Amino acid sequence: NLAAGNDKSAFLNELNTLKKELAANSDVADLVFNYNPYLENSSAILKKVANQKYKDAKLMEQNLNSILSKTETAINGSSLVSSADLVNQAEKLSNTAFDQRKESATKIGAEKDALIKQAIENEKLAITKKLEAAIIAQKENKAKFEINTTNLTELQKLTDTKTSDEISQANMLFDEAAINFKQAQNMRAEADSYPSGAAKLGGLSNAEEKENEALSKQQKAISVLLKTNPSYQLKQLDKVDNPSEAITSLNNEILKIAQAQLDACLALSKTNQNEFKLQNDKLIKNSVFKSSNNNQLRDLKTKADNLNSQAKAFIGQSLIAKTTSEKADLLLKANQKEIEAIKSLAESTNLMLGKTDVVDANKTDVTTISKNSSNQANEGTTNNEKQIANQNNTEKVQKETAVLTNSVATNNEDQTKEKADVGKVEKENGTITNTVVANNENQNKENSETLSVLATESSTINSISDEVVKLKNNLNSNSKIADLHYVVPCIHGPPGETGEIQTYLDLISLPYLGCGPEASLI
Repeated sequence: NLAAGNDKSAFLNELNTLKKELAANSDVADLVFNYNPYLENSSAILKKVANQKYKDAKLMEQNLNSILSKTETAINGSSLVSSADLVNQAEKLSNTAFDQRKESATKIGAEKDALIKQAIENEKLAITKKLEAAIIAQKENKAKFEINTTNLTELQKLTDTKTSDEISQANMLFDEAAINFKQAQNMRAEADSYPSGAAKLGGLSNAEEKENEALSKQQKAISVLLKTNPSYQLKQLDKVDNPSEAITSLNNEILKIAQAQLDACLALSKTNQNEFKLQNDKLIKNSVFKSSNNNQLRDLKTKADNLNSQAKAFIGQSLIAKTTSEKADLLLKANQKEIEAIKSLAESTNLMLGKTDVVDANKTDVTTISKNSSNQANEGTTNNEKQIANQNNTEKVQKETAVLTNSVATNNEDQTKEKADVGKVEKENGTITNTVVANNENQNKENSETLSVLATESSTINSISDEVVKLKNNLNSNSKIADLHYVVPCIHGPPGETGEIQTYLDLISLPYLGCGPEASLI
Protein backbone atom coordinates (compact mmCIF):
# COMPACT_ATOMS: atom_id res chain seq x y z
CA ASN A 1 0.00 0.00 0.00
CA LEU A 2 1.77 3.15 -1.20
CA ALA A 3 -0.24 5.36 1.10
CA ALA A 4 1.13 3.69 4.22
CA GLY A 5 3.99 5.38 6.07
CA ASN A 6 6.61 7.80 4.84
CA ASP A 7 8.55 5.33 2.67
CA LYS A 8 9.77 7.33 -0.31
CA SER A 9 11.22 4.22 -1.98
CA ALA A 10 7.73 2.80 -2.58
CA PHE A 11 6.64 5.94 -4.45
CA LEU A 12 9.92 6.14 -6.39
CA ASN A 13 9.66 2.47 -7.42
CA GLU A 14 6.14 3.15 -8.66
CA LEU A 15 7.45 6.07 -10.72
CA ASN A 16 10.13 3.84 -12.27
CA THR A 17 7.43 1.32 -13.20
CA LEU A 18 5.44 4.08 -14.88
CA LYS A 19 8.52 5.19 -16.83
CA LYS A 20 9.11 1.65 -18.13
CA GLU A 21 5.46 1.27 -19.10
CA LEU A 22 5.59 4.57 -20.96
CA ALA A 23 8.71 3.55 -22.91
CA ALA A 24 7.44 0.05 -23.80
CA ASN A 25 7.42 -0.70 -27.55
CA SER A 26 8.57 2.84 -28.33
CA ASP A 27 11.37 1.71 -30.67
CA VAL A 28 9.14 -0.72 -32.58
CA ALA A 29 6.42 1.92 -32.92
CA ASP A 30 8.91 4.44 -34.31
CA LEU A 31 10.06 1.84 -36.82
CA VAL A 32 6.65 0.91 -38.21
CA PHE A 33 5.44 4.50 -38.39
CA ASN A 34 8.61 5.56 -40.22
CA TYR A 35 7.87 3.07 -43.02
CA ASN A 36 6.55 5.24 -45.84
CA PRO A 37 6.94 3.94 -49.44
CA TYR A 38 3.20 3.62 -50.09
CA LEU A 39 2.38 3.52 -53.81
CA GLU A 40 -1.36 4.15 -53.64
CA ASN A 41 -2.61 7.73 -53.34
CA SER A 42 -5.39 6.70 -50.97
CA SER A 43 -2.81 4.97 -48.75
CA ALA A 44 -0.66 8.11 -48.70
CA ILE A 45 -3.65 10.14 -47.47
CA LEU A 46 -4.47 7.58 -44.78
CA LYS A 47 -0.80 7.51 -43.73
CA LYS A 48 -0.84 11.27 -43.10
CA VAL A 49 -3.75 10.78 -40.71
CA ALA A 50 -1.92 7.95 -38.93
CA ASN A 51 1.29 9.98 -38.70
CA GLN A 52 -0.51 12.93 -37.13
CA LYS A 53 -2.13 10.68 -34.54
CA TYR A 54 1.22 9.10 -33.72
CA LYS A 55 2.82 12.54 -33.49
CA ASP A 56 0.12 13.61 -31.01
CA ALA A 57 0.71 10.47 -28.92
CA LYS A 58 4.48 11.08 -28.88
CA LEU A 59 3.95 14.68 -27.75
CA MET A 60 1.74 13.47 -24.90
CA GLU A 61 4.45 10.96 -24.00
CA GLN A 62 7.15 13.67 -23.92
CA ASN A 63 5.03 15.92 -21.71
CA LEU A 64 4.33 13.08 -19.29
CA ASN A 65 8.03 12.20 -19.09
CA SER A 66 8.68 15.77 -18.02
CA ILE A 67 5.98 15.53 -15.34
CA LEU A 68 7.42 12.21 -14.16
CA SER A 69 10.83 13.81 -13.65
CA LYS A 70 9.35 16.75 -11.73
CA THR A 71 7.30 14.40 -9.57
CA GLU A 72 10.36 12.32 -8.77
CA THR A 73 12.30 15.43 -7.74
CA ALA A 74 9.39 16.64 -5.61
CA ILE A 75 9.01 13.29 -3.83
CA ASN A 76 12.72 13.21 -3.06
CA GLY A 77 12.45 16.65 -1.47
CA SER A 78 9.12 16.18 0.32
CA SER A 79 8.27 14.95 3.82
CA LEU A 80 5.47 12.73 2.48
CA VAL A 81 3.22 13.89 5.32
CA SER A 82 0.81 16.83 5.60
CA SER A 83 0.54 19.34 8.43
CA ALA A 84 -2.96 17.99 9.20
CA ASP A 85 -1.58 14.46 9.61
CA LEU A 86 1.05 15.68 12.07
CA VAL A 87 -1.51 17.69 14.03
CA ASN A 88 -3.68 14.57 14.34
CA GLN A 89 -0.69 12.56 15.58
CA ALA A 90 0.10 15.31 18.11
CA GLU A 91 -3.49 15.35 19.37
CA LYS A 92 -3.40 11.59 19.94
CA LEU A 93 -0.17 11.93 21.90
CA SER A 94 -1.63 14.74 23.98
CA ASN A 95 -4.74 12.69 24.75
CA THR A 96 -2.58 9.73 25.74
CA ALA A 97 -0.52 11.96 28.04
CA PHE A 98 -3.70 13.32 29.62
CA ASP A 99 -5.00 9.81 30.31
CA GLN A 100 -1.64 8.81 31.79
CA ARG A 101 -1.61 11.81 34.18
CA LYS A 102 -5.21 11.08 35.13
CA GLU A 103 -4.36 7.46 35.88
CA SER A 104 -1.25 8.44 37.84
CA ALA A 105 -3.48 10.25 40.32
CA THR A 106 -4.83 6.86 41.39
CA LYS A 107 -1.39 5.29 41.77
CA ILE A 108 1.46 5.61 44.24
CA GLY A 109 5.16 5.04 44.28
CA ALA A 110 7.09 3.76 41.27
CA GLU A 111 3.96 3.05 39.25
CA LYS A 112 2.83 6.66 39.62
CA ASP A 113 6.28 7.98 38.69
CA ALA A 114 6.38 5.76 35.59
CA LEU A 115 3.01 7.03 34.38
CA ILE A 116 4.02 10.67 34.90
CA LYS A 117 7.30 10.07 33.05
CA GLN A 118 5.45 8.52 30.10
CA ALA A 119 3.00 11.45 30.07
CA ILE A 120 5.86 13.98 29.99
CA GLU A 121 7.52 12.14 27.08
CA ASN A 122 4.28 12.05 25.11
CA GLU A 123 3.67 15.75 25.80
CA LYS A 124 7.15 16.62 24.49
CA LEU A 125 6.63 14.45 21.45
CA ALA A 126 3.24 16.10 20.82
CA ILE A 127 4.87 19.55 20.89
CA THR A 128 7.57 18.32 18.46
CA LYS A 129 4.90 17.03 16.09
CA LYS A 130 3.04 20.33 16.26
CA LEU A 131 6.24 22.27 15.53
CA GLU A 132 6.86 20.04 12.49
CA ALA A 133 3.27 20.61 11.43
CA ALA A 134 3.73 24.38 11.76
CA ILE A 135 6.77 24.31 9.45
CA ILE A 136 4.91 22.25 6.84
CA ALA A 137 1.84 24.49 7.20
CA GLN A 138 4.05 27.49 6.46
CA LYS A 139 5.17 25.89 3.17
CA GLU A 140 1.60 24.88 2.28
CA ASN A 141 0.19 28.34 3.05
CA LYS A 142 2.97 30.04 1.11
CA ALA A 143 2.26 27.88 -1.95
CA LYS A 144 -1.49 28.67 -1.70
CA PHE A 145 -0.78 32.40 -1.22
CA GLU A 146 1.49 32.51 -4.30
CA ILE A 147 -0.95 30.68 -6.61
CA ASN A 148 -3.79 32.92 -5.38
CA THR A 149 -1.64 36.00 -6.02
CA THR A 150 -0.98 34.81 -9.60
CA ASN A 151 -4.69 34.25 -10.23
CA LEU A 152 -5.69 37.60 -8.74
CA THR A 153 -3.05 39.50 -10.72
CA GLU A 154 -4.29 37.98 -13.99
CA LEU A 155 -7.93 38.60 -13.05
CA GLN A 156 -7.16 42.26 -12.32
CA LYS A 157 -5.58 42.59 -15.77
CA LEU A 158 -8.65 41.05 -17.38
CA THR A 159 -10.96 43.30 -15.39
CA ASP A 160 -8.92 46.29 -16.62
CA THR A 161 -11.12 49.41 -16.74
CA LYS A 162 -14.29 47.76 -15.43
CA THR A 163 -15.53 49.36 -12.21
CA SER A 164 -18.07 48.50 -9.54
CA ASP A 165 -18.33 48.43 -5.78
CA GLU A 166 -17.68 44.68 -5.78
CA ILE A 167 -14.54 45.05 -7.91
CA SER A 168 -13.25 47.80 -5.62
CA GLN A 169 -13.92 45.60 -2.59
CA ALA A 170 -12.08 42.68 -4.24
CA ASN A 171 -9.03 44.86 -4.95
CA MET A 172 -9.05 46.05 -1.35
CA LEU A 173 -9.22 42.47 -0.06
CA PHE A 174 -6.28 41.58 -2.30
CA ASP A 175 -4.18 44.38 -0.79
CA GLU A 176 -5.20 43.50 2.79
CA ALA A 177 -4.27 39.85 2.20
CA ALA A 178 -0.76 40.88 1.18
CA ILE A 179 -0.40 42.93 4.38
CA ASN A 180 -1.72 40.08 6.56
CA PHE A 181 0.65 37.56 5.03
CA LYS A 182 3.59 39.89 5.60
CA GLN A 183 2.54 40.22 9.24
CA ALA A 184 2.42 36.43 9.54
CA GLN A 185 5.98 36.17 8.26
CA ASN A 186 7.16 38.63 10.91
CA MET A 187 5.29 36.69 13.62
CA ARG A 188 6.98 33.44 12.54
CA ALA A 189 10.40 35.07 12.65
CA GLU A 190 9.68 36.30 16.18
CA ALA A 191 8.40 32.88 17.30
CA ASP A 192 11.59 31.21 16.11
CA SER A 193 13.54 33.28 18.63
CA TYR A 194 11.59 31.91 21.63
CA PRO A 195 13.62 29.55 23.85
CA SER A 196 11.01 26.91 24.72
CA GLY A 197 9.07 24.67 22.40
CA ALA A 198 5.73 25.54 23.94
CA ALA A 199 6.31 29.30 23.62
CA LYS A 200 7.52 28.89 20.04
CA LEU A 201 4.47 26.81 19.22
CA GLY A 202 2.21 29.57 20.56
CA GLY A 203 3.87 32.18 18.34
CA LEU A 204 3.73 29.95 15.26
CA SER A 205 0.05 29.21 15.92
CA ASN A 206 -0.70 32.95 15.92
CA ALA A 207 1.24 33.35 12.66
CA GLU A 208 -0.73 30.52 11.06
CA GLU A 209 -4.01 32.19 12.03
CA LYS A 210 -2.86 35.37 10.31
CA GLU A 211 -1.89 33.39 7.18
CA ASN A 212 -5.32 31.77 7.09
CA GLU A 213 -6.88 35.22 7.36
CA ALA A 214 -4.87 36.37 4.35
CA LEU A 215 -5.85 33.28 2.35
CA SER A 216 -9.52 33.78 3.20
CA LYS A 217 -9.45 37.35 1.90
CA GLN A 218 -7.76 36.19 -1.30
CA GLN A 219 -10.48 33.59 -1.90
CA LYS A 220 -13.20 36.20 -1.44
CA ALA A 221 -11.47 38.52 -3.91
CA ILE A 222 -11.12 35.69 -6.45
CA SER A 223 -14.82 34.83 -6.17
CA VAL A 224 -15.81 38.45 -6.89
CA LEU A 225 -13.47 38.89 -9.86
CA LEU A 226 -14.48 35.55 -11.37
CA LYS A 227 -18.03 36.87 -11.73
CA THR A 228 -16.65 39.58 -14.00
CA ASN A 229 -14.39 37.10 -15.87
CA PRO A 230 -16.31 33.78 -15.83
CA SER A 231 -14.23 32.20 -18.62
CA TYR A 232 -10.97 32.51 -16.68
CA GLN A 233 -9.43 29.16 -15.71
CA LEU A 234 -7.90 29.26 -12.23
CA LYS A 235 -4.40 27.87 -11.91
CA GLN A 236 -4.20 25.00 -9.44
CA LEU A 237 -1.52 23.75 -7.08
CA ASP A 238 0.56 20.81 -8.28
CA LYS A 239 -0.33 17.46 -6.72
CA VAL A 240 3.30 16.59 -5.96
CA ASP A 241 2.76 17.39 -2.27
CA ASN A 242 0.60 14.27 -2.15
CA PRO A 243 2.55 11.43 -3.87
CA SER A 244 -0.40 9.03 -3.89
CA GLU A 245 -2.58 11.55 -5.72
CA ALA A 246 0.30 12.44 -8.05
CA ILE A 247 0.88 8.81 -9.06
CA THR A 248 -2.86 8.22 -9.54
CA SER A 249 -2.93 11.26 -11.82
CA LEU A 250 0.09 9.97 -13.76
CA ASN A 251 -1.57 6.58 -14.22
CA ASN A 252 -4.61 8.31 -15.69
CA GLU A 253 -2.38 10.20 -18.11
CA ILE A 254 -0.70 6.97 -19.21
CA LEU A 255 -4.14 5.52 -19.98
CA LYS A 256 -4.83 8.56 -22.18
CA ILE A 257 -1.53 8.01 -24.00
CA ALA A 258 -2.34 4.32 -24.50
CA GLN A 259 -5.65 5.35 -26.09
CA ALA A 260 -3.84 7.81 -28.37
CA GLN A 261 -1.39 5.06 -29.38
CA LEU A 262 -4.31 2.71 -30.04
CA ASP A 263 -5.94 5.30 -32.30
CA ALA A 264 -2.66 5.75 -34.19
CA CYS A 265 -2.19 1.99 -34.65
CA LEU A 266 -5.77 1.65 -35.89
CA ALA A 267 -5.17 4.38 -38.45
CA LEU A 268 -1.91 2.76 -39.56
CA SER A 269 -3.60 -0.64 -39.88
CA LYS A 270 -6.23 0.87 -42.16
CA THR A 271 -3.43 2.40 -44.23
CA ASN A 272 -1.57 -0.91 -44.53
CA GLN A 273 -4.66 -2.97 -45.33
CA ASN A 274 -5.66 -0.47 -47.99
CA GLU A 275 -2.19 -0.61 -49.57
CA PHE A 276 -2.00 -4.40 -49.44
CA LYS A 277 -5.43 -4.90 -50.99
CA LEU A 278 -4.90 -2.52 -53.90
CA GLN A 279 -1.38 -3.75 -54.67
CA ASN A 280 -2.48 -7.36 -54.33
CA ASP A 281 -5.38 -6.79 -56.75
CA LYS A 282 -3.02 -5.33 -59.33
CA LEU A 283 -0.59 -8.23 -59.00
CA ILE A 284 -3.08 -11.10 -59.29
CA LYS A 285 -4.82 -9.46 -62.26
CA ASN A 286 -1.57 -8.90 -64.13
CA SER A 287 -1.34 -11.20 -67.16
CA VAL A 288 2.39 -11.78 -66.55
CA PHE A 289 1.67 -13.05 -63.06
CA LYS A 290 -1.22 -15.22 -64.26
CA SER A 291 0.91 -16.94 -66.89
CA SER A 292 4.04 -17.30 -64.75
CA ASN A 293 5.15 -20.71 -63.47
CA ASN A 294 7.94 -19.24 -61.32
CA ASN A 295 7.76 -21.01 -57.95
CA GLN A 296 9.71 -18.29 -56.17
CA LEU A 297 7.24 -15.72 -57.45
CA ARG A 298 4.33 -17.78 -56.16
CA ASP A 299 6.09 -18.42 -52.84
CA LEU A 300 6.61 -14.70 -52.25
CA LYS A 301 2.95 -14.05 -52.99
CA THR A 302 1.94 -16.84 -50.58
CA LYS A 303 4.28 -15.43 -47.95
CA ALA A 304 2.65 -12.02 -48.30
CA ASP A 305 -0.82 -13.55 -47.91
CA ASN A 306 0.27 -15.51 -44.83
CA LEU A 307 1.81 -12.44 -43.22
CA ASN A 308 -1.35 -10.46 -43.83
CA SER A 309 -3.40 -13.30 -42.35
CA GLN A 310 -1.23 -13.16 -39.24
CA ALA A 311 -1.81 -9.40 -39.09
CA LYS A 312 -5.57 -9.91 -39.26
CA ALA A 313 -5.30 -12.52 -36.50
CA PHE A 314 -3.67 -9.90 -34.24
CA ILE A 315 -6.44 -7.47 -35.16
CA GLY A 316 -9.01 -10.11 -34.19
CA GLN A 317 -7.24 -10.66 -30.85
CA SER A 318 -7.33 -6.92 -30.17
CA LEU A 319 -11.12 -7.08 -30.33
CA ILE A 320 -11.22 -9.22 -27.19
CA ALA A 321 -8.26 -7.69 -25.32
CA LYS A 322 -9.28 -6.35 -21.93
CA THR A 323 -7.14 -3.21 -21.60
CA THR A 324 -6.32 -0.33 -23.90
CA SER A 325 -2.59 -1.07 -23.58
CA GLU A 326 -3.11 -4.69 -24.64
CA LYS A 327 -5.18 -3.60 -27.63
CA ALA A 328 -2.46 -1.13 -28.69
CA ASP A 329 0.27 -3.79 -28.33
CA LEU A 330 -1.66 -6.28 -30.47
CA LEU A 331 -2.38 -3.70 -33.17
CA LEU A 332 1.30 -2.74 -33.19
CA LYS A 333 2.15 -6.39 -33.87
CA ALA A 334 -0.46 -6.35 -36.64
CA ASN A 335 1.21 -3.23 -38.09
CA GLN A 336 4.55 -5.06 -38.19
CA LYS A 337 3.09 -8.07 -40.03
CA GLU A 338 1.21 -5.80 -42.45
CA ILE A 339 4.39 -3.97 -43.42
CA GLU A 340 6.24 -7.26 -43.88
CA ALA A 341 3.36 -8.45 -46.08
CA ILE A 342 3.51 -5.29 -48.21
CA LYS A 343 7.26 -5.73 -48.63
CA SER A 344 6.87 -9.37 -49.63
CA LEU A 345 4.22 -8.38 -52.15
CA ALA A 346 6.62 -5.79 -53.59
CA GLU A 347 9.32 -8.47 -53.87
CA SER A 348 6.93 -10.67 -55.82
CA THR A 349 6.13 -7.81 -58.19
CA ASN A 350 9.81 -7.01 -58.68
CA LEU A 351 10.65 -10.66 -59.31
CA MET A 352 7.88 -10.84 -61.88
CA LEU A 353 9.73 -8.07 -63.73
CA GLY A 354 13.01 -9.99 -63.47
CA LYS A 355 14.65 -7.58 -61.01
CA THR A 356 16.16 -10.10 -58.57
CA ASP A 357 18.74 -7.64 -57.22
CA VAL A 358 15.88 -5.44 -55.99
CA VAL A 359 14.25 -8.45 -54.36
CA ASP A 360 17.45 -9.16 -52.40
CA ALA A 361 17.70 -5.55 -51.34
CA ASN A 362 14.18 -5.58 -49.92
CA LYS A 363 14.27 -8.82 -47.94
CA THR A 364 14.76 -7.16 -44.55
CA ASP A 365 11.56 -7.13 -42.51
CA VAL A 366 10.53 -5.04 -39.50
CA THR A 367 11.55 -7.70 -36.98
CA THR A 368 15.00 -8.11 -38.49
CA ILE A 369 15.50 -4.34 -38.50
CA SER A 370 14.69 -4.03 -34.82
CA LYS A 371 16.97 -6.96 -33.84
CA ASN A 372 19.97 -6.34 -36.13
CA SER A 373 20.30 -2.58 -36.44
CA SER A 374 23.94 -2.65 -35.34
CA ASN A 375 24.84 -5.34 -37.92
CA GLN A 376 23.11 -3.36 -40.66
CA ALA A 377 25.10 -0.28 -39.71
CA ASN A 378 28.36 -2.25 -40.19
CA GLU A 379 27.14 -3.67 -43.49
CA GLY A 380 26.21 -0.16 -44.59
CA THR A 381 29.80 0.95 -43.96
CA THR A 382 31.48 -1.94 -45.78
CA ASN A 383 29.01 -2.31 -48.64
CA ASN A 384 28.17 1.29 -49.38
CA GLU A 385 28.61 0.99 -53.15
CA LYS A 386 26.37 -2.09 -53.35
CA GLN A 387 23.62 -0.36 -51.35
CA ILE A 388 23.76 2.69 -53.58
CA ALA A 389 23.45 0.45 -56.63
CA ASN A 390 20.49 -1.36 -55.08
CA GLN A 391 18.82 1.94 -54.30
CA ASN A 392 19.25 3.09 -57.88
CA ASN A 393 17.87 -0.23 -59.12
CA THR A 394 14.88 0.13 -56.81
CA GLU A 395 14.03 3.55 -58.18
CA LYS A 396 14.52 2.27 -61.73
CA VAL A 397 12.24 -0.72 -61.15
CA GLN A 398 9.53 1.44 -59.61
CA LYS A 399 9.52 3.55 -62.77
CA GLU A 400 9.61 0.46 -65.04
CA THR A 401 6.76 -1.10 -63.06
CA ALA A 402 4.56 1.92 -63.69
CA VAL A 403 5.47 1.94 -67.40
CA LEU A 404 4.92 -1.79 -67.81
CA THR A 405 1.58 -1.71 -65.99
CA ASN A 406 0.32 1.14 -68.16
CA SER A 407 1.62 -0.55 -71.33
CA VAL A 408 -0.03 -3.89 -70.61
CA ALA A 409 -3.25 -2.22 -69.51
CA THR A 410 -3.56 -0.09 -72.64
CA ASN A 411 -2.67 -2.81 -75.20
CA ASN A 412 -4.68 -5.74 -73.97
CA GLU A 413 -8.44 -5.87 -74.05
CA ASP A 414 -8.78 -8.23 -71.07
CA GLN A 415 -6.28 -6.20 -69.11
CA THR A 416 -8.27 -3.04 -69.86
CA LYS A 417 -11.27 -4.64 -68.21
CA GLU A 418 -9.10 -5.59 -65.27
CA LYS A 419 -7.82 -2.06 -65.02
CA ALA A 420 -11.40 -0.79 -64.99
CA ASP A 421 -12.13 -3.15 -62.09
CA VAL A 422 -9.07 -1.91 -60.25
CA GLY A 423 -10.11 1.68 -60.95
CA LYS A 424 -13.47 0.90 -59.44
CA VAL A 425 -11.78 -0.51 -56.35
CA GLU A 426 -9.49 2.51 -56.10
CA LYS A 427 -12.44 4.85 -56.45
CA GLU A 428 -14.27 3.02 -53.69
CA ASN A 429 -11.16 3.13 -51.53
CA GLY A 430 -10.79 6.83 -52.26
CA THR A 431 -14.35 7.39 -51.05
CA ILE A 432 -13.59 5.42 -47.93
CA THR A 433 -10.39 7.40 -47.44
CA ASN A 434 -12.23 10.72 -47.61
CA THR A 435 -14.74 9.42 -45.10
CA VAL A 436 -11.94 8.26 -42.82
CA VAL A 437 -10.17 11.61 -42.99
CA ALA A 438 -13.35 13.64 -42.51
CA ASN A 439 -14.67 11.55 -39.66
CA ASN A 440 -11.42 10.31 -38.19
CA GLU A 441 -12.06 11.22 -34.57
CA ASN A 442 -15.60 9.81 -34.55
CA GLN A 443 -14.46 6.52 -36.08
CA ASN A 444 -11.69 6.07 -33.55
CA LYS A 445 -14.15 6.76 -30.75
CA GLU A 446 -16.52 4.18 -32.23
CA ASN A 447 -13.74 1.61 -32.44
CA SER A 448 -12.59 2.22 -28.86
CA GLU A 449 -16.10 2.04 -27.38
CA THR A 450 -17.00 -1.06 -29.37
CA LEU A 451 -13.80 -2.85 -28.34
CA SER A 452 -14.62 -2.10 -24.67
CA VAL A 453 -18.04 -3.73 -25.01
CA LEU A 454 -16.53 -6.78 -26.67
CA ALA A 455 -14.08 -7.27 -23.81
CA THR A 456 -16.89 -7.59 -21.23
CA GLU A 457 -19.34 -9.86 -23.08
CA SER A 458 -17.89 -13.37 -23.25
CA SER A 459 -20.77 -14.92 -25.17
CA THR A 460 -20.60 -12.23 -27.82
CA ILE A 461 -16.83 -12.64 -27.99
CA ASN A 462 -17.17 -16.29 -28.93
CA SER A 463 -19.59 -15.48 -31.74
CA ILE A 464 -17.51 -12.63 -33.15
CA SER A 465 -14.37 -14.78 -32.97
CA ASP A 466 -16.07 -17.44 -35.08
CA GLU A 467 -17.29 -14.88 -37.60
CA VAL A 468 -13.88 -13.21 -37.75
CA VAL A 469 -12.21 -16.56 -38.47
CA LYS A 470 -14.69 -17.33 -41.26
CA LEU A 471 -14.40 -13.89 -42.79
CA LYS A 472 -10.62 -13.90 -42.51
CA ASN A 473 -10.36 -17.30 -44.21
CA ASN A 474 -12.64 -16.15 -47.02
CA LEU A 475 -10.70 -12.93 -47.53
CA ASN A 476 -7.41 -14.82 -47.78
CA SER A 477 -8.53 -17.79 -49.82
CA ASN A 478 -7.75 -18.26 -53.49
CA SER A 479 -11.40 -18.81 -54.34
CA LYS A 480 -13.65 -16.36 -56.15
CA ILE A 481 -15.03 -14.94 -52.89
CA ALA A 482 -11.58 -13.46 -52.16
CA ASP A 483 -12.27 -10.84 -54.86
CA LEU A 484 -14.41 -8.94 -52.35
CA HIS A 485 -14.98 -5.19 -52.56
CA TYR A 486 -18.12 -4.62 -50.51
CA VAL A 487 -19.95 -6.39 -47.65
CA VAL A 488 -23.70 -6.55 -47.02
CA PRO A 489 -24.12 -7.78 -43.40
CA CYS A 490 -27.14 -10.13 -43.25
CA ILE A 491 -26.50 -11.60 -39.79
CA HIS A 492 -29.49 -11.37 -37.45
CA GLY A 493 -28.57 -10.40 -33.88
CA PRO A 494 -24.98 -10.49 -32.61
CA PRO A 495 -22.44 -10.05 -34.08
CA GLY A 496 -24.10 -8.57 -37.15
CA GLU A 497 -26.44 -6.13 -35.43
CA THR A 498 -24.31 -5.26 -32.40
CA GLY A 499 -21.30 -3.57 -33.99
CA GLU A 500 -18.72 -6.37 -33.84
CA ILE A 501 -18.64 -7.23 -37.54
CA GLN A 502 -18.69 -3.52 -38.41
CA THR A 503 -15.68 -2.93 -36.14
CA TYR A 504 -13.70 -5.70 -37.82
CA LEU A 505 -14.60 -4.44 -41.30
CA ASP A 506 -13.48 -0.93 -40.29
CA LEU A 507 -10.16 -2.33 -39.11
CA ILE A 508 -9.46 -4.00 -42.46
CA SER A 509 -10.79 -0.99 -44.42
CA LEU A 510 -13.50 -2.98 -46.19
CA PRO A 511 -16.67 -0.98 -47.05
CA TYR A 512 -20.04 -2.33 -45.97
CA LEU A 513 -23.75 -1.56 -46.05
CA GLY A 514 -25.45 0.04 -43.07
CA CYS A 515 -24.43 2.09 -40.05
CA GLY A 516 -21.11 1.97 -38.20
CA PRO A 517 -20.17 0.12 -34.99
CA GLU A 518 -21.42 2.74 -32.52
CA ALA A 519 -24.87 3.05 -34.08
CA SER A 520 -25.13 -0.75 -34.36
CA LEU A 521 -24.72 -1.06 -30.60
CA ILE A 522 -27.88 0.97 -29.93
